[in-house]
Amino acid sequence: MIEKPEVAQALRQDKNQNLAFLRDNYQVTPQQIEALYNFGQFQYSYGNYSGAADYLYHFRVLSTDAEKNLSASWGKLASDILTGKWDAALEELANLRDTLDARAAAPALASDSRAGLYARAWLLHWSLFVYFNHPTGRQTLLDTFLAPAYLNTIQSACPWILRYLAVAAVLARGAPRARYALKDVVRVVAAESYQYADPVNRFLTALYSDFDFSQAQDEMRAAEALVADDFFLSEFRNEFVENARYLVSEAYCRIHTRIDIRELSARLNMEESEGEKWIVNLIRDTRMGADAKIDLEKVTLYALTSCRPLLTMLCRTLSRLTGRLSPCTRQSLRRRVDWPFVHKHLAPAQYVHPSRHAVKRARV
Repeated sequence: MIEKPEVAQALRQDKNQNLAFLRDNYQVTPQQIEALYNFGQFQYSYGNYSGAADYLYHFRVLSTDAEKNLSASWGKLASDILTGKWDAALEELANLRDTLDARAAAPALASDSRAGLYARAWLLHWSLFVYFNHPTGRQTLLDTFLAPAYLNTIQSACPWILRYLAVAAVLARGAPRARYALKDVVRVVAAESYQYADPVNRFLTALYSDFDFSQAQDEMRAAEALVADDFFLSEFRNEFVENARYLVSEAYCRIHTRIDIRELSARLNMEESEGEKWIVNLIRDTRMGADAKIDLEKVTLYALTSCRPLLTMLCRTLSRLTGRLSPCTRQSLRRRVDWPFVHKHLAPAQYVHPSRHAVKRARV
């Protein structure tokens, strides 16, 4: 009956109105709606995950029981994962995250902070199946795991998830906001190194915090083996190594102007001939080509680094941080900070006015 087109078109957002419509026109009782939940559980218990997903979805559309709706959402997500429907699973994951974040939708989680923490921890673990199988999953993983609530959950309950956060940051190279996400990941990994560390995390710490390229070389080799043996990451081994080599090359060229290609090849864990070809292709195919030249006779790479003004870098950092401030904090800043004074003394650099959220350029 629910799958009939005329019934589906008559349903509205208001569940109480839907229940009244179904009761008056089709004699549907609350016990029959409850039977959808029980039958969905039964379908799941004997392995009919596609059927379970359908019944739990229809139950959730009609039911007003917040606790059972939350349970049905978990069952629907599990069913989509087990059937390999990654688009549906990604959508269900977003819905479940919204439910957990909206405490009013889950009274039991609102009354017990530990229950909310455990629920978010379970969501982080289940999401690995989706994020590492969906084509856009790695970027979505960064957006989710770096959100304050979920980052606090990782630090408090499951620091081993930092491995997947670090790998996603490496795999997302070139994606929008990937550079800022990588900086945040490096900061978190360094801060949590006292309670969890693995070759992937140590690789990022050695490269971006310690600038120890010898250690980064060793950790990259160990990280490659770790990624190859990991259940979620094994199919991304080649992509991870390629992106990690790019990050090493980029960092190495930032602090050196004259580079022996043979030495850089060793830093990348590559043979000399293979490394030369890889570096030549890197310079030709990426934006590094505008700032680097190769002398094939001397087997030397000359990196032409351009330094940004310190004031510009500071203002861009402030701009990025201001965008993350909560509305209350921005309102407080509006009252306490003399922004015309900032405008006067930061010219001609870029600054952000918190009331407009727009970058403006002042002129001397």
